[in-house]
Amino acid sequence: GAVEPPRVYVTVRQEAAESGELLIRVRDDGPGLPPGDPDALFERGWSTRGSGLGLALVRQTATRHHGTATAAPRAGGGAEFTVRIPL
Repeated sequence: GAVEPPRVYVTVRQEAAESGELLIRVRDDGPGLPPGDPDALFERGWSTRGSGLGLALVRQTATRHHGTATAAPRAGGGAEFTVRIPL
């Protein structure tokens, strides 16, 4: 049978109106993160199939806005990327 591509789920919302934080979460049910340090994914040039700029630009943009960008494996498989930016 055909192998189905991983599903991707995106959440964008304002967390705790008092703190005014924007939360962007992207998660999938794919093969997960490569072994090693998840922070390495955000380094310029790191890639499995592209230019190695995408995640580096995500973290750079989050940092410029005094926020964070993180990656973590999901329980049961897949990966989760979270960006938090104060509003």
